[in-house]
Amino acid sequence: MRLALEKLYRVIASTRTSCVLFLLLLLLTFYGTLYQVEYGLYPAQQKYFASFFLVHWAFGAIPIPLPGAYLILVVLFANLLCGAIFRARKGWAKMGTLITHVGILLLLLGAFVAHECSDSGYMLLHEGDRAAYFEQYRSWEIVAGEEIDGQYTDAYVLAGKRFDSIEPGEIQAFSIPNLPFDLSVDRYIENCDRVPGAPNASPDTKTVGGYRLLPLASYADAERNTPGAYITLQPKYTGEPREALLWGGPSAPVQFIDGGKSYSITLRRQRSELPFRLTLDSFTHEMHPRSNMPKEFKSSITKEEGGVRQAFSVTMNEPFRHQGYTFYQSSWGMSGEGKTAKPYTILAVVRNPAEQWPQYACLIITLGMALHFVYKLSSYLKMEARQRP
Repeated sequence: MRLALEKLYRVIASTRTSCVLFLLLLLLTFYGTLYQVEYGLYPAQQKYFASFFLVHWAFGAIPIPLPGAYLILVVLFANLLCGAIFRARKGWAKMGTLITHVGILLLLLGAFVAHECSDSGYMLLHEGDRAAYFEQYRSWEIVAGEEIDGQYTDAYVLAGKRFDSIEPGEIQAFSIPNLPFDLSVDRYIENCDRVPGAPNASPDTKTVGGYRLLPLASYADAERNTPGAYITLQPKYTGEPREALLWGGPSAPVQFIDGGKSYSITLRRQRSELPFRLTLDSFTHEMHPRSNMPKEFKSSITKEEGGVRQAFSVTMNEPFRHQGYTFYQSSWGMSGEGKTAKPYTILAVVRNPAEQWPQYACLIITLGMALHFVYKLSSYLKMEARQRP
């Protein structure tokens, strides 16, 4: 057993393993770039760079099994740690190289933390709007609860990963605590439109409440998709099951009445709560003269946290950072037409615990390379001095 572990250690720490890993990364980058052209950035990222294993179809007909970039980077981290740190010779002559590899390890570790722990989305705010959450670009959720003045109380949130993989003909039931009904998802459509239906429509175009979901081709950019779902509400006490239709576009939520109380069920983009609340005080934008190119967007915002209010601005080149969250000025638009049109701002939100790690890693790598250069230069100058007559 010990001999096998020693052999495994030598393989992991070898320079040959490093070369193979770098060649595999080069191959994945090439294949992933080609895949991105046809299917989009996010699917390519998920298939080639966020996976342990994958199958690449060369020429659309030849399957080529490959390790994913996630697995390769994990093995590369172990390779650098064993080969460049534990196994490498120590001393002042190798100090620069050692520090450089420590910086590379920190860079890989930061990538792992960012992949596993980061969160991103956006906030859409009209002037005067307040929000203590941001929405995901691609993930959706079903929310059910008693609705009072537009706010959900005792809300039950069903994350999209629990129902978005339901196959046609499959029914997934969910028990909802603290609410007078249970819910089942009868069909989920990744991208669709809500259109008027017909009473005698086929099962694939079932009509509920005068509407049906018309399946559409999914976009390569997953954030452009508008999903929909057929659901069934099962009362827990009295009443017959009720079919309903949920759509991610602009539509009224499904209402369920029980005991004089009104409950709402809706399909919306998944939300992530913030530990503070933001209010958009005003939004201004400026274009370059005689062009439609934006010169500057500016959102004036007030942050409320623990009873303390703080005013700040977010512009195209000046994000706002607080408690690990970064807010970038992403885009803007107008809702409505004519005199009733209201401007809104779109802020990109990123929460990345390892946001500053790449900067620290680059500084460490620079220091290591500088020390290595100074040592080599010093050794060369000393050798030249000894060879002079």
